Amino acid sequence: MYKKILMILFLIILSHCSLNHPVSMWKVEEENINIPFNHMVFFGDGETDIPSFRIVSGGGGCSVCVYDPLKEKSKKIADQLVQDQRVQHAVKNDYSEGEELDTVIKNFILSL
Repeated sequence: MYKKILMILFLIILSHCSLNHPVSMWKVEEENINIPFNHMVFFGDGETDIPSFRIVSGGGGCSVCVYDPLKEKSKKIADQLVQDQRVQHAVKNDYSEGEELDTVIKNFILSL
Protein backbone atom coordinates (compact mmCIF):
# COMPACT_ATOMS: atom_id res chain seq x y z
CA MET A 1 0.00 0.00 0.00
CA TYR A 2 2.73 2.51 0.88
CA LYS A 3 4.27 2.09 -2.58
CA LYS A 4 1.00 3.25 -4.10
CA ILE A 5 0.94 6.31 -1.81
CA LEU A 6 4.51 7.20 -2.78
CA MET A 7 3.62 6.85 -6.46
CA ILE A 8 0.67 9.20 -5.97
CA LEU A 9 2.90 11.76 -4.21
CA PHE A 10 5.27 11.73 -7.15
CA LEU A 11 2.35 12.01 -9.58
CA ILE A 12 1.21 15.12 -7.73
CA ILE A 13 4.56 16.86 -7.95
CA LEU A 14 5.17 15.85 -11.55
CA SER A 15 1.56 15.99 -12.80
CA HIS A 16 2.56 14.67 -16.21
CA CYS A 17 3.21 10.99 -15.48
CA SER A 18 0.76 8.16 -15.16
CA LEU A 19 0.54 5.17 -12.86
CA ASN A 20 1.66 3.09 -15.84
CA HIS A 21 4.98 4.95 -15.83
CA PRO A 22 6.56 3.97 -12.49
CA VAL A 23 10.23 4.23 -13.42
CA SER A 24 10.09 7.93 -14.24
CA MET A 25 8.72 8.75 -10.80
CA TRP A 26 11.79 7.74 -8.86
CA LYS A 27 14.14 10.23 -10.53
CA VAL A 28 12.72 13.71 -10.27
CA GLU A 29 14.48 16.59 -11.99
CA GLU A 30 13.92 19.99 -10.37
CA GLU A 31 12.60 21.57 -13.58
CA ASN A 32 9.85 18.91 -13.82
CA ILE A 33 8.36 19.64 -10.39
CA ASN A 34 5.02 21.44 -10.61
CA ILE A 35 3.98 21.24 -6.96
CA PRO A 36 7.01 21.07 -4.67
CA PHE A 37 7.04 18.98 -1.51
CA ASN A 38 7.55 22.10 0.60
CA HIS A 39 3.97 23.07 -0.30
CA MET A 40 2.49 19.72 0.75
CA VAL A 41 0.88 18.42 3.90
CA PHE A 42 0.76 14.66 4.37
CA PHE A 43 -1.63 13.11 6.87
CA GLY A 44 -1.04 9.55 7.98
CA ASP A 45 -2.01 7.42 10.91
CA GLY A 46 0.93 5.19 11.61
CA GLU A 47 3.97 3.18 10.72
CA THR A 48 2.89 2.22 7.20
CA ASP A 49 2.99 5.91 6.30
CA ILE A 50 6.64 6.38 7.31
CA PRO A 51 8.00 6.43 3.72
CA SER A 52 5.54 9.16 2.75
CA PHE A 53 6.14 11.08 5.98
CA ARG A 54 9.88 11.03 5.27
CA ILE A 55 9.58 12.15 1.65
CA VAL A 56 7.25 15.06 2.40
CA SER A 57 9.20 16.14 5.50
CA GLY A 58 12.53 15.76 3.73
CA GLY A 59 11.26 18.01 0.96
CA GLY A 60 10.28 20.73 3.41
CA GLY A 61 6.61 19.84 3.64
CA CYS A 62 4.52 19.14 6.71
CA SER A 63 3.99 15.56 7.90
CA VAL A 64 1.24 15.00 10.43
CA CYS A 65 0.45 11.77 12.21
CA VAL A 66 -3.15 11.70 13.38
CA TYR A 67 -4.05 9.32 16.19
CA ASP A 68 -7.18 8.02 17.82
CA PRO A 69 -7.18 9.37 21.40
CA LEU A 70 -9.29 6.40 22.50
CA LYS A 71 -6.55 3.95 21.50
CA GLU A 72 -3.41 4.06 23.63
CA LYS A 73 -1.33 2.25 21.00
CA SER A 74 -2.30 4.80 18.35
CA LYS A 75 -1.06 7.69 20.52
CA LYS A 76 2.11 5.83 21.46
CA ILE A 77 2.98 5.20 17.79
CA ALA A 78 2.31 8.84 16.89
CA ASP A 79 4.50 10.10 19.73
CA GLN A 80 7.30 7.75 18.71
CA LEU A 81 7.15 9.03 15.12
CA VAL A 82 7.67 12.57 16.42
CA GLN A 83 10.50 11.46 18.69
CA ASP A 84 12.16 9.67 15.75
CA GLN A 85 11.74 12.86 13.67
CA ARG A 86 9.67 11.05 11.06
CA VAL A 87 6.81 13.58 11.45
CA GLN A 88 6.66 17.13 12.71
CA HIS A 89 3.34 16.73 14.50
CA ALA A 90 1.26 14.09 16.25
CA VAL A 91 -2.29 15.29 16.83
CA LYS A 92 -5.57 13.67 17.75
CA ASN A 93 -7.93 12.97 14.88
CA ASP A 94 -10.24 15.90 15.57
CA TYR A 95 -10.65 17.89 12.36
CA SER A 96 -12.83 20.59 13.95
CA GLU A 97 -12.01 24.24 13.50
CA GLY A 98 -9.91 25.58 16.33
CA GLU A 99 -8.56 22.17 17.37
CA GLU A 100 -4.84 21.36 17.35
CA LEU A 101 -4.91 19.80 13.86
CA ASP A 102 -6.62 22.87 12.44
CA THR A 103 -4.04 25.14 14.08
CA VAL A 104 -1.06 23.08 12.85
CA ILE A 105 -2.25 23.15 9.26
CA LYS A 106 -3.18 26.84 9.26
CA ASN A 107 0.22 27.73 10.72
CA PHE A 108 1.96 25.68 8.04
CA ILE A 109 -0.02 27.41 5.30
CA LEU A 110 0.77 30.83 6.76
CA SER A 111 4.47 29.93 6.79
CA LEU A 112 4.54 29.47 3.01
